[in-house]
Amino acid sequence: MNYQANYDTAITYLRVGLEDRARESLEKTLESVPDEEKTGDNIVYLKTLFLLSKINLEKDDMRKALQYLDEGLRVKKDHADLLFLWALCLGNAKRYDEMFASLITYLVSLTTNDESRYEYEFSGEAALGEVCNKLIPLSYMHSSAPREFCDVVKRLAKTTQSPVMNKVLEAITAINCNGLQR
Repeated sequence: MNYQANYDTAITYLRVGLEDRARESLEKTLESVPDEEKTGDNIVYLKTLFLLSKINLEKDDMRKALQYLDEGLRVKKDHADLLFLWALCLGNAKRYDEMFASLITYLVSLTTNDESRYEYEFSGEAALGEVCNKLIPLSYMHSSAPREFCDVVKRLAKTTQSPVMNKVLEAITAINCNGLQR
């Protein structure tokens, strides 16, 4: 069975709630992807790594999840879904500076035209709300270099003219105005 067929089987299992069977099929998918096809252009490969990461995070197997995230981010550094999960892992480890940087990279990645190609799961309003209203403020308040991070966000907001970056800047400004900055 080729890796696309294994992937399709895994998706079917996920749709009917058979997560353990889906994980097994995703692992088979990953095993059968030829090395020369493990690239940032291989959507099935990246989606497999994302789904395995997500399933392992849900099962509280951080080690395996990080392994899959690392593999995916090595071939596509700006993959939004992988960056989102990576940022969550960094937050869980209380590595807030890296979390903040990862979230900013995630937000910038959403300004590229990859979203429809990769069918990102964490690109909708709910995910953006979580990032802008909870995760960015959390990582910013605990960062070791809040001024520098604020400067980066100001430059990005100005350069990209992105409504999302403006929202991030508003969240950071609110933290600063309310005296919550360290």
